[in-house]
Parts: sequence; C-alpha cells; structure tokens
Amino acid sequence: MFHLKETMRYYLYPEETKEEEECRGKWLVREYPHVMPRGRIGKAIQYTYEIYHRLTRYHLDGRYRIDNNMAENSIRPLALGRKNYLFCGNHDAAENAAVRVNCRFRTRRQG
Repeated sequence: MFHLKETMRYYLYPEETKEEEECRGKWLVREYPHVMPRGRIGKAIQYTYEIYHRLTRYHLDGRYRIDNNMAENSIRPLALGRKNYLFCGNHDAAENAAVRVNCRFRTRRQG
C-alpha cells in the first residue's frame, strides 16, 4: 500500500480506516473525563482531541499521506551531518564540512 497512486489511496483509505478513526475518537471522548486534566495523560488526550479533525483528514482524500517519511528521509542526512560537525576538531574544519555537505545536498535536490 506504500506505492499506491492517489486514486487508489482515495478508494482504499476510507474502507480501511474510517471505522478505526471513529473508534479512536469515541475513546478520546469516553476516557477524558476519567483522567486528571493537568496530568500527562489528560494533557495528551486533550491535545489529541483538539487536533483530531486534522489527524483524521488522510482518509477523506487520497492525496494526503498517513506519514511524512519522504520529508524525514530527505532531511535526515543533513541533520546527522550537523550533529557530526560538533566533532570536526575546530571551527574552520566544521565550517568547511558544512559548506561541502550543503553544496552536495543542493546539487542532489536540483538533479
């Protein structure tokens, strides 16, 4: 299901997920009165309930994706590189490494 076209996702998502999403929404409403509102679970349930309509949009339209793996995978090497710049030895070496990596990612993005 990962490589389905938008039209196929449009037809499959409602069948597979609408009941699950309705069940989660009912659970949020049912459980919120039983938890402490200022506790961690209470805050998590309240936050989830407030944005619930945005979390469930993907089953309404096949263009929406359930996850953001493509975005995360595209920025992961840059983020890892930034973490590695801390261990370059000195400021000039870290700056040179950052410039090289930045140029590489720009050329990769442009084709």
